[in-house]
Amino acid sequence: MRRAVRDVATIATGDAAFDDAFLVRGTTPELAISLLGPEIREALLRLSSSSLTYEVGDVTVRWDALRNDASTLAVAMTIAQLAASWEHASTAFR
Repeated sequence: MRRAVRDVATIATGDAAFDDAFLVRGTTPELAISLLGPEIREALLRLSSSSLTYEVGDVTVRWDALRNDASTLAVAMTIAQLAASWEHASTAFR
């Protein structure tokens, strides 16, 4: 049986600086906006050239490979931790 595929839409968070810097795409705008709360948006903005991918059971944070210092890693870990502890997360993350 094939699962129905929901349409993926471009989503605006309402944070002008963030929306100018990032393309947010998802199937449920309300959940995407909820996941991208102020702390995650601010941290992603601090990691220039970064991305966050969230799927149930998986959080991936990527950033410019030239930034490999401890403070960059700390910001990336904060983003992953915030996403993994998001109130709508329903499974454990790896």
